[in-house]
Amino acid sequence: MREVVAIVNPNSAGGSTAKLWKRIKVELEKSVGNFSTVFTTAPNQAPELCRQALKDGAKLIIA
Repeated sequence: MREVVAIVNPNSAGGSTAKLWKRIKVELEKSVGNFSTVFTTAPNQAPELCRQALKDGAKLIIA
């Protein structure tokens, strides 16, 4: 896992996050460089994904 991880709910904003993710990712890469992306697949899953990313060595979480 990379040092920077984005945790993304693809269903947020009425599903437009999933539709716009490629464009969002390009803009984020301009700011933070390369990063890993983890998509949530269930309600309230983001905190667990965050904990796992930190255990795996992430230094920055974008959520």
